[in-house]
Amino acid sequence: MYYDVSKKESQDLKDEYKLLAEKMFGIIKVGAIDCHEEEELCEEFGVYETPKIKIFTENAHDDGLDYAGKKEWKAISASAASKMQSFVSVVTDENYEKFIETDPHKNKVLIFTEKKNTAPLIKALSKTYKEKLSFGQVKRDPELFKKFGVTTFPTLMVLSDPTAYKGEVYEMTEMKIDQLKKFLSTYAFQQPKKEKTQELTKLVSKGNNGVCGKKSSNLCLILFLKGKGEALFE
Repeated sequence: MYYDVSKKESQDLKDEYKLLAEKMFGIIKVGAIDCHEEEELCEEFGVYETPKIKIFTENAHDDGLDYAGKKEWKAISASAASKMQSFVSVVTDENYEKFIETDPHKNKVLIFTEKKNTAPLIKALSKTYKEKLSFGQVKRDPELFKKFGVTTFPTLMVLSDPTAYKGEVYEMTEMKIDQLKKFLSTYAFQQPKKEKTQELTKLVSKGNNGVCGKKSSNLCLILFLKGKGEALFE
């Protein structure tokens, strides 16, 4: 925000702007320049009337976008959030398997929500941990909600057994960035737990084995024997 402390319009915006800085702490960088004291700096940004709010992306060469909406913190934060980088995938029941199989060295984080847009808090976390965690958002998908047993929103969890639709849920009532970072950091530096599966083998003929996996169309049988049972197949 570019302001002039001697003008009433700037004074009227002060409390709302301070609230913006408080609510978006750790998510969006919020700053202010007093054009009464820093006249040359304001002119460098093409600001000749105050108060004025400009929103900048992470590109160092960005000239900034003049904000023309309501002078309320929620409206300002929504406009700024729309410019944020996001590393959150939209996950549905149809592409869930692809999501969990991509980047197998990363733990998977899922956010279940009934809202259409990705919260700026989640966008910020996805950038912070983009090299360590894979973030996905499940939006209004009753099928995945049911499979994970999710009934309250928003719900954030780190998947512990993706194929069984199980995960470690963030249990805190409020979604606060410091608490979320503490929760996620535990998984950011851990390798995902290996899936405990056992491959079943069908004996087609002696010396010719086939694998019976998840995607196999074969009918698989398990034969329990006392001893090796090799003589049965000779």
